[in-house]
Amino acid sequence: MNLKYETIKAAVSGDKKAMDEVLNEYEPYMMFLSIIVRRDKDGHEEKVFSQDAYQMLKLKLMEEIPKWKELRK
Repeated sequence: MNLKYETIKAAVSGDKKAMDEVLNEYEPYMMFLSIIVRRDKDGHEEKVFSQDAYQMLKLKLMEEIPKWKELRK
């Protein structure tokens, strides 16, 4: 992961460019998680990309970023 602490902090503060950088960093993971398996009536499986799943994941990440809190020990 190539995300810098400063970028995350800026995204939490509402910086649009920083938010885009975070979303771009997580895009491959969200795309992978958006692949669903469909089965036809004969039981054959097909992997397809779900745009709906991708958009839900992206929206959820955008909602959670402002809630980020740093854990201090």
